[in-house]
Amino acid sequence: MNDNYEINNEKINFDDLTKYLGGVDINKFARNFKSYAEKINWDNFFDNHKNFFIQLLSKFCDFPSNLNLNDIEIFYGCKLKSFNYIPSILMNGGFSYHDKNKNIFYIRGIEWAKEENKFVYDKKYLLECLFHEYSHVIVNNLVDKYIFLFSDLDNFFAEAIYNNLPQTYNNKKILLYEYFVRANAFILTKKYYDTVIKSWIVEHGFTYLEDIISFTILNKKNYQNYEEFFVNELIPYVNNIKLKK
Repeated sequence: MNDNYEINNEKINFDDLTKYLGGVDINKFARNFKSYAEKINWDNFFDNHKNFFIQLLSKFCDFPSNLNLNDIEIFYGCKLKSFNYIPSILMNGGFSYHDKNKNIFYIRGIEWAKEENKFVYDKKYLLECLFHEYSHVIVNNLVDKYIFLFSDLDNFFAEAIYNNLPQTYNNKKILLYEYFVRANAFILTKKYYDTVIKSWIVEHGFTYLEDIISFTILNKKNYQNYEEFFVNELIPYVNNIKLKK
């Protein structure tokens, strides 16, 4: 929205955003939002607390000075229009959104630590989450496109459930999305931080995450783009994994 609470479609295409709003018309949503902002006098509240928000924004945008988001385009071999990051103190977790013009957004909730009486976050994990959410745009489409090439997904999925896969990922496609996105985000983050794979992820359904990371690092460099590697190497590799269950 612009400063007058109006949808700005000049740079960003929000035509398909209605599915994220439960079918609500985006323009109707904007009108209702503007009405509510005026009712609670939000502009006045914001002006009175502007320095507080500026400080938070600076803190939550503490990324490596040499960060180059074009790493994503190089890694996947595709062109994207823009990368956008929106930190929020009004939600938990995070999610991504992309429009038809290949603008990508990462909306990230910042956790409030009640005992410490402050907002907290791990900047290494924040960067990994950034790469994670941006990667979903590309990886999800590839999984959808080539899902028919995967074999024995029933057993692969059953094993993940047996190994404590969270209910959130209780779907075969979503499991594949998360496997590849987590692997790629770790690889992209490794350029900037000496990070490690979090054990709780491996222990909650993603048994082969370390194997997929190592395989990707070793073999992806032999292909011009990630899609070629995905079809010719990664899918056969997953199909031939000897289940540990």
